[in-house]
Amino acid sequence: MDKFLTDLLGDRVTEDWWERIVYGRDLAEVPKIMCRILGLETVPDMVARPVNTEETAALVKYASNKGMPITPRGSGSSAFFNSVPVKKGLTLDMSSFKGIELLNGEREEVTVGAGTRWQALDQELRQSGWAVKSYPTSAPAATVAGWLSMEGYGIGSVYYGPLSNQVTKLEVVLSDGTVQEVTQESRPPVAWFAGCDGTLGVITRITLSIRRAPAAEGHWLLSFNQSETLCEAARELAAATEKPYHLGYFSSTYFDFLRQLGTPAPEGEILEVDYEGEKASVAAGRAVVEEVARKYNAIILDPDITAHKWEERFYHMRFKRLGPTLMAAEDWLPLQNLGKYRETLKKLSRRLGTKFYSYGTIVSPDKMTVFTGYRADARQKLAYVVAMAVTGRLHALARKLGGYPYSLGLWNTPYLPIIYSREELAELRRRKEQLDPQGLFNPGKHYTYPVLLAPWLFSLGVNVVSSLQRFTGPCEWE
Repeated sequence: MDKFLTDLLGDRVTEDWWERIVYGRDLAEVPKIMCRILGLETVPDMVARPVNTEETAALVKYASNKGMPITPRGSGSSAFFNSVPVKKGLTLDMSSFKGIELLNGEREEVTVGAGTRWQALDQELRQSGWAVKSYPTSAPAATVAGWLSMEGYGIGSVYYGPLSNQVTKLEVVLSDGTVQEVTQESRPPVAWFAGCDGTLGVITRITLSIRRAPAAEGHWLLSFNQSETLCEAARELAAATEKPYHLGYFSSTYFDFLRQLGTPAPEGEILEVDYEGEKASVAAGRAVVEEVARKYNAIILDPDITAHKWEERFYHMRFKRLGPTLMAAEDWLPLQNLGKYRETLKKLSRRLGTKFYSYGTIVSPDKMTVFTGYRADARQKLAYVVAMAVTGRLHALARKLGGYPYSLGLWNTPYLPIIYSREELAELRRRKEQLDPQGLFNPGKHYTYPVLLAPWLFSLGVNVVSSLQRFTGPCEWE
């Protein structure tokens, strides 16, 4: 171990194998053979746990001088290898950067450490009469900087927009070790760091706009016979003058999976409608919900069921308890095409013998995210590889309906030409060259793809692997 590092961090830097291996994975269960075939070196050479900006800057400068790749990591709660290294190097564990540093009620802002977890932040703010504007469904684990470094859409986005719009200031360590304050108007601006997978610098501090803690809340679940009708209702609600705080979607099969866990669950395609704010606005929201329910012949479910669903909003991954392995694809989708998506998914389900469940977040009258999951078994090697190819087929289904993958990381880089135009991708690469000319921050993500994940080769591979299903049987584990 370099003496400079031990003098700087003491036992907060390590080359121990058993400590480093933890940072070589995230939520995705990826066969080791696949990583080897793709040439991925996912276990970092060393892991450092800085506790302040000065230490972070020193570490970045050290790595830069040695040409060592740098991977910033929060909680590692994604499944796209966003914070898993692919070229070894130095992993910066930013989990010590947590908590509120400054609450400015006059400006309605809060400054927090980059590693602060969303649920903890919101709970602490509410003790002072404030609340965050939006947060991810993975709020108990997801960090503030981590969610910004992805796309930052979740609960509250239909009302407040993406997280990038709520960030007023960032403190970022750039590739030469300098520390820069970034605002909405600065060069580079906040927007450059939103959704960039930590490839432009290390965020150490974030200032967010916040809201008064809501005086009242109203939560409703509307059951529809068909997703097409749910779509029309959701579009009307998202465009309403009295706009909901959150709109969520759950397929009927989502609740089939829930019942397998022994949890009572409603029937039908479900639209979740949540209002938060002043008592008068929530009361007005109730009137809007009741009118929409009448107009589209939806059933408003029992308040106890609705309250329980809201309390459980962070636990979509509970289906992992059904075992052994949970797989999924998450995509952006034009809201008006949700019905077609569901019908085509049912056909794919019958063809593959695979049960799918879906849920999503509606962020505007025209746009939503949809997460579709299914079960597999990572212990059955060939069958699991075939099951992984189903994810590609789910992305292809969304693409045919005008959608594209949510978040890039590593595993969605084959879809770069679908997500971005040539001009957009050229601009992103220009930013990378400007801020990180050595290409040290989180290399292998966002701007290009490994050779074996080239779009044409990846598509061919999905088709070939999918054809093996005749030998492995349905992609479903019972």
